[in-house]
Amino acid sequence: MIPLVLAIVCLVQDMYNPTAFFCCVVTHPIGCDHYEDVECIRGNHSWLWRSTAQIIPFGVCFLTIIYCMVNIYLKVKQQEDAVAQHQSTWMNVRDLSLEGGVANNNNSQQQDQQDHKAIAHKSRLVH
Repeated sequence: MIPLVLAIVCLVQDMYNPTAFFCCVVTHPIGCDHYEDVECIRGNHSWLWRSTAQIIPFGVCFLTIIYCMVNIYLKVKQQEDAVAQHQSTWMNVRDLSLEGGVANNNNSQQQDQQDHKAIAHKSRLVH
């Protein structure tokens, strides 16, 4: 839509003029805006329209890219933080269960030793 509007405005303002190879938005005669002794017939302020047609789309594209990259970075960081939090929670649960398992293993080993002693003591009494 913007290119169409710019094209129509430049056409109405008589800014399309021939160059050596093609027509574009330039002054006529070419370079009349650089020399004071040459009067411009058409295309006054064509540099402004050319700059506008180039700088505004470039600026919009540049800002769009920056916006998208920042959003991608923030989403990836949010995902990494969520994964890190999940991993630390899982590691804490696992460590607690392992500690409980070690404590249970120590208790069961002590119980087994006591049972063996009791069985050995009973067997000595029987013999």
